[in-house]
Amino acid sequence: MGADRVTLFYGIRFQVSDPVEIDLLNLNRHPLIEAARKVGLNHYWGNFALDGGEYYLLYIGTELGEFGFEGKADLEISDSVFAKIQRETRKKIITAGFSLVPSLIVQFEPDV
Repeated sequence: MGADRVTLFYGIRFQVSDPVEIDLLNLNRHPLIEAARKVGLNHYWGNFALDGGEYYLLYIGTELGEFGFEGKADLEISDSVFAKIQRETRKKIITAGFSLVPSLIVQFEPDV
């Protein structure tokens, strides 16, 4: 049994809709995941549709936490620690060959 949650991530986000790519996500063999792993980045993906449909997103960067009944209740990160996370994550994203600019992402994931 799961529960609704909110994921906090610093990095880049991709929407994935191709069934073949979704299968690769399920196998953790998607090329974007493999590129992330090579440079030590985290990844997280899921179906974030609010209506029971399909809205697959893939995050690459640094996961800061999952919040909800089955996750963390709170998180505190100092300016200096967050600045370090930003610098290191940006460097790894560039090293992996991604051209997107990282940002702080907060994503609600319903348990449907």
